[in-house]
Amino acid sequence: MTVIKGELSATAETSIFVEPGEAGWVVIAGGTESLSSLDTTQFTASAFDALGNPIENPDLNWQTDLSAGDIDAEGLFTAGVELGIFDAAVTVEFERLGITVSQKVGITVVEGPMHAITIEPSELEVDVGRVQPITVQAVDEAGHELDSAFVLFTALREVDSVDTSGVFTAGNVVSDEGSELVTVEVELDDQIIEATITGVVRPGILDQVHVSSLPTSMDVGESVQVVAFATDRFGNELEVDEFRWSVTSPDIGSVTDSGMFTAGPVAGTYEEEGMTVRGVLGQIEAVTTAPVTINAGSATSIRIVPDGDSVPIGAGSPFDVVAYDEHGNDLDVAQAEFEYEYSNAGRGTEIAVFIAGYELGDFENAVTVRLPAGVAGNPEELVASSDITVRQRSSNMVAIEIVDQDGGSIMLIDLEIAQFMPADIDFAGNGAVELSPSWWPDGSRLVYVSSISGFLQVYTLDIATREIVQLTDVESGASMAEISPDGKSITFVHLGSDAWQLYVAPIPEDVATNPITLVDATRVSVDDLSQHILPYWSPDGSQLLVSINTPDDRVQMALFEPVLGGETAIVPVTIDPFGTVGFGWTADGSGVHFGVSTPTGALELGTLDLATGVPSFIHSTLDFLVATWAPDDSELMAIDSLIGAAWFLDSDNSGLRRAVDSEQFPTRMAWRPQAYGEPVALAEDTGSEGPLAMLQPGDKPAAPVGALDTESSYSAVISTGEGDISIELFDDLAPLAVENFINLARTGFYDGLEFHRVAPGFISQAGKPGDGTDGSGYVFNDEFSRELSHGAAGVVSMANAGANTNGSQFFITHDAAMELDAYADGVKKNCADEAVSCHTIFGVVSDGLEIVTGMAERDPATATTPGLVILSIAIVER
Repeated sequence: MTVIKGELSATAETSIFVEPGEAGWVVIAGGTESLSSLDTTQFTASAFDALGNPIENPDLNWQTDLSAGDIDAEGLFTAGVELGIFDAAVTVEFERLGITVSQKVGITVVEGPMHAITIEPSELEVDVGRVQPITVQAVDEAGHELDSAFVLFTALREVDSVDTSGVFTAGNVVSDEGSELVTVEVELDDQIIEATITGVVRPGILDQVHVSSLPTSMDVGESVQVVAFATDRFGNELEVDEFRWSVTSPDIGSVTDSGMFTAGPVAGTYEEEGMTVRGVLGQIEAVTTAPVTINAGSATSIRIVPDGDSVPIGAGSPFDVVAYDEHGNDLDVAQAEFEYEYSNAGRGTEIAVFIAGYELGDFENAVTVRLPAGVAGNPEELVASSDITVRQRSSNMVAIEIVDQDGGSIMLIDLEIAQFMPADIDFAGNGAVELSPSWWPDGSRLVYVSSISGFLQVYTLDIATREIVQLTDVESGASMAEISPDGKSITFVHLGSDAWQLYVAPIPEDVATNPITLVDATRVSVDDLSQHILPYWSPDGSQLLVSINTPDDRVQMALFEPVLGGETAIVPVTIDPFGTVGFGWTADGSGVHFGVSTPTGALELGTLDLATGVPSFIHSTLDFLVATWAPDDSELMAIDSLIGAAWFLDSDNSGLRRAVDSEQFPTRMAWRPQAYGEPVALAEDTGSEGPLAMLQPGDKPAAPVGALDTESSYSAVISTGEGDISIELFDDLAPLAVENFINLARTGFYDGLEFHRVAPGFISQAGKPGDGTDGSGYVFNDEFSRELSHGAAGVVSMANAGANTNGSQFFITHDAAMELDAYADGVKKNCADEAVSCHTIFGVVSDGLEIVTGMAERDPATATTPGLVILSIAIVER
């Protein structure tokens, strides 16, 4: 300060300090508006008084929203773990001269960079074939989940798989503990974290039990340690709690708790039954049955089955020979391994087939069978014998209805000569059907129906004279005719409507010129709606056995009283139950033969005693559809339900043998009521009898009859323009064929005939007459032997047109032609099948074979020049 007084002045100085006034405001600077959790940012603040003067070194008070983070006294802010926008995250206060001012700033806390990943489950434990979801989560340092991260899963085993969502599917193979199973790769903002998931794939639940170390077969009493193991459904082996062993029957064997199996005494293969092992794992069990094959021991005895048989005269009856070990087990010994001997009761042309001779009676030890030592382990030869009763046959012929392409025909089985032939040669190609065979009571005539006149009508065929007579001329037709036992009446089924009705009529003496009409007949059926089929006269002619098909498809037997002359029909007596079909009467009329339906559709055959109502049944290995009994009830013929073949069967359940092949389609049969007789040498249609004799020069060709003396040996010399062909004849193995050849040679039948068919490298064939016929006008049976074969050149054999159609034609082979044999690999072929070649061998060329093989090829259908001519055939008997 300066003081002036006048010219005088004085100066004095002093200092004055002006300080800021009271607090005005504060300003925050620095920091970051957005940061990740746990990151830091530095805030600063400037303080001013109310006049805007800055205040140096203000005493600042920093505060924060604890949800947003934390700040120290110097303004260093650390973001918290909670994400979000915090509008007043940081506050700074300043107080001066009693005045406090403050400022707030906002902060956004965001996710940080990927810091780590979490995996759930961290270790896998899963069964084969099962799934396990895997969850992978990326997090920042604060543990925030980073959902935008990309996760890649990779299964490390080929059998396993994992999809993009992390669902792991275990394969069908187990793994070790701690195996590396899945890799995980997580990527976010160019940052990658990888991890490997370890664990174990365990087997599944118990599924199967298996048995190992079991021999393919065992001997009785043999022991073996059996090992079992268990698996899941993928075949992975399991450790089970226990195995429980058992055997279904002591016959099969026994087994210990440890699996030691001992074979029992009953041989056989046990598949569905046998040794059983049950595996137990927790509450789950699995069971398996081990197939066991127990071998029979060495043979100690043999037996013929049946042990004792009744066989019709001239008939064949097959039997079995069974070898047994000491435990009673039957051994698989081929029938060819046994040696067979037959007494004078008959013979055996096939292995294990007895063919009865012509002498009636009881024969002890008629069949003797031996099993040579060593064949089935037997140290010594084993022997068994069987008795045979040869009985008379009440019929010598069976008529059989055959279905063919023309509708139907009737064939005859001649039981005396074992020949299967048409009932009449005129039936073939006549444009009609012939059905429903039966017989005249004396067996002289075949009764049948034919459509030759339009509708089916009843006819008779005289077996001796071949005369055919029409018995009926019924409007709309008639069928299923039966002649009464006295031959004076006929019953038939009228086909005038779907409900077939039963009629009876007398047979007039002039029936050949005056056939029976419906006016002449009397209806004996009373049911207008049912079908009446299969009528059979009782032996005394007082009743008719008829089967009735009702409209509701039920069938039942009934007994009718035949009435004639317009008498009122009598209501029949039905025979319970439904499902029965009648097949005729017993010989004495006390019962009826019938079949009762079974669930399979076949019929159980039997005989019903009409007085007691008690049935007796036929027991067979086959099921049947149709049957007919022989006149004396001792045997029957029946058609089986499986293949449709016709079979002979004895009423005592023995002697089953095939009669007609199924390819012939047999449908109905009728036994001829004429007893079996011995073979005769005269022509079969003359009815004459005579001694067995060979033909002589000048005789008419005729079928062989068994007259050949097989004690002699025979050969033949065929003379031709190229030289002689010498033949040794097999009279022991083919006696009928040799007899036939000798007969035709001696009668000059072959003289002048040519080898009409020559196939080079195959055969030369001769014996066909030049008169347009195919042969001698007759046929005879085949004779086959396993000892003979078309295995070389020079074999002389019968030509044929099918089974049992041998006549005059024969052939000689140029080379082996074993396809013509009746046996293939020792097994009989189905020679009844027309598509199968079977030929009877009866000789072999001993000299002159070059003449046979040197013949030029010749097809008789196209040849224009003659073949090599047979000049003569000389027979040499030694």
